[in-house]
Amino acid sequence: MGAVGLATLIAAVFVIEGWRGRRAWAEVNELARSSGEVLTLAPLVPAPVPDEENFAAAPVIAALFSADETIAREAGERWNLPKSADEKNEPGFGPQKEPGVSVPDAWRAYLGTDDLLTFLERYAADMEAISVATRRPHARFPIRYEDGFAAKLPHVGPLQKVSRIFRLRAEARLERGLAHEAPADLATLLRLAGKINEDPILISQLTARSIVVQALPLVGAGLADGGWSEADLGLIETELARLDLVGSGWRSLRGELAGVSTILMQFAKEPEVIAAAISIVGEPAQTDHSVMARFIPSGWIYQNATFVARLYLEEILPAYDVKARRVDFARLTALDERMHLNRGLSPYRVLVGILMPAMHNLGANFASGQTQVNFARIAIGLERWKRAHGAYPETLAELSAPLAGLRDYGTGEPLRYRRDDDGGYLLYATGVDGVDDGGSPPKGRGSNVYAGKGDWVWPPR
Repeated sequence: MGAVGLATLIAAVFVIEGWRGRRAWAEVNELARSSGEVLTLAPLVPAPVPDEENFAAAPVIAALFSADETIAREAGERWNLPKSADEKNEPGFGPQKEPGVSVPDAWRAYLGTDDLLTFLERYAADMEAISVATRRPHARFPIRYEDGFAAKLPHVGPLQKVSRIFRLRAEARLERGLAHEAPADLATLLRLAGKINEDPILISQLTARSIVVQALPLVGAGLADGGWSEADLGLIETELARLDLVGSGWRSLRGELAGVSTILMQFAKEPEVIAAAISIVGEPAQTDHSVMARFIPSGWIYQNATFVARLYLEEILPAYDVKARRVDFARLTALDERMHLNRGLSPYRVLVGILMPAMHNLGANFASGQTQVNFARIAIGLERWKRAHGAYPETLAELSAPLAGLRDYGTGEPLRYRRDDDGGYLLYATGVDGVDDGGSPPKGRGSNVYAGKGDWVWPPR
């Protein structure tokens, strides 16, 4: 009788929790509809496009998605740079540890060559093919979006690798005094990022942002060199103007909401999926997760899905005003803190820590990247003004309307600008705290775009 009573109690818990969970999920679905949002991926998947208009259909890119594993693997590895003979880490493109060592110097030492341009000729055919492909108007990658978090993205890593090669060749061309050849590589980098960020997938947006941020120092270097023609400046400004890292980032968060909702609904309806997911993260193989999964009330999964969806619908997505070009950093920071405090051991929220990235960091990531894009556009406008008038303008309001209208993503105020006594200028935004620190970037430990103190400054430091 005791066993029967216990079984009856467990069955009642499952039934009640299932009813409560499904009711909560129905309510959040109604909230999504009233907000104009969707909780399934299908409406967000990019529409098919003709091959001749599709960047992803170009042979050099399509090979990454080949059904032949050997072809796909070789395509993904063809843009790997050789490892250093002494097994040192790649030097990157930022300030080098050794004083007086330039980026090209560091790469020459790493690659064991005295002539970077000759060394990079081995990639020239692929670089030309990619450059031509980026001129196609669309990018529809053959991704199985319906697989959710398990969807394979074989293009992301290789395209990030090939972006280093374009950046390195542009650096070498500028150093060699071939400034007129560098804009083509820079434009390809910007177009490449633009193609990747057509995906409603967060990792694609972060990859695109990484490529853009890696490319932007070339704008500062090229302007300082002074060798770019009006046509060069026009080409670069046109490609910069196409980018909207905040808007595409916001769209990827809509994709995250739909993806999380889809996978959790699959969890609720198919306990075996939970077992597979648990196995993927490295639990002991001898554990029978399928049995364990069946003892998780589906109502708990519905409640987790409801909690996550409400966070997106009521807090995360409204923190982005894409039209006004604003991001509410304070709201995202408060949300992260509340999520951290509320996780606890509640079965209704246990999956939040697994499925939710740090939203404040994402907001700062998207906004800082687009701010640097805007800085680069303004820097080109300032260079044109100086060429026409012999000096930089007194205020940004003297530039063309599109440039003068660019604003600080945190405050909505005009970007900070002032001329220096030595004929230069200072250009900056207030960063995530919205406080004007006079153009002083974050310092010390944690000196990055997420820091609460310090400004975002041009050129990137």
